[in-house]
Amino acid sequence: GSSRTEGGVSPWPLWPVMAMKEHIRKAIKGLFCDVRTSLFSLFRVTTQDNWISVAGPVIAASPSMKLFFVAFIVFVSWTMISVLTAVASNSMIEATSDRKEAERRLHAAKHKAFIDFLRHCFEEGDADGNGELDKEEFDMLVQQPRVLSQMKALGVELSVEELSKTWLMLDVDGSGTLTIDAFVDGLSYLQAMLSVTHFFNLDQAVKRSGIKFKKAMERLVSDLDHVRDQHKEIFAHLQEQARWKQNRKKYLEAWRKWAEKHDAVALAQAKESLVKVEEEKAKQRPLGSLPEGGD
Repeated sequence: GSSRTEGGVSPWPLWPVMAMKEHIRKAIKGLFCDVRTSLFSLFRVTTQDNWISVAGPVIAASPSMKLFFVAFIVFVSWTMISVLTAVASNSMIEATSDRKEAERRLHAAKHKAFIDFLRHCFEEGDADGNGELDKEEFDMLVQQPRVLSQMKALGVELSVEELSKTWLMLDVDGSGTLTIDAFVDGLSYLQAMLSVTHFFNLDQAVKRSGIKFKKAMERLVSDLDHVRDQHKEIFAHLQEQARWKQNRKKYLEAWRKWAEKHDAVALAQAKESLVKVEEEKAKQRPLGSLPEGGD
């Protein structure tokens, strides 16, 4: 039989369990003996490279560590996916930005070439050399096959009739002539791909015109207010003069009546003085002018 101890049961059936625990302890120690080894073991779990050989001994020693490894694998996997997505998105954004920048540079080069071409066409079409294009010179210029083909190559898909009709759009002041700036700036907007810069410049030009118009209107209103105030002052002065003349007539008439009764000599002298004044006025008055109304 089996040997018994004083306690009653022999300890020999326990040695396999103790041996297994010792094996697990050595395995865990070999996987997590220091920081570098622990990081490498967790990296194996992250890459799922035989990860159960790392997690198995730890779970066997402490079953609650299952939650740790599940959470760790989920978190690391999500992090890796996020990083890969961010890297891929950044690469796509950089590729798109590079493509847009290349397109912008190409369009800028084409636009500059179109501007230079328009300036050359203006100089060529200005037959009389006065620095302006009239309607006849403009029509002769846009009907040239070389000009049409070059404009088509630079992105302006317009026929001869359509180009001729642009004269009304370019001749904004109705002068019947175009300067080189009006010609170049106007036709440059006909290019196929207008950039944001063109619309921004147009918007700023409209705003500047609006601001100038507003300031001009403010100056006009101020001048009109000043003229109105002057008219009020002149009208008040004329009314004052009219009242003074009216009162003077009353005073003179009252004095004449008094002088007729009390001082005929003074009245006669006043009449003589009045006659002399009228004669002096008649001498100084220009020929053909009307005499002033008597007081």
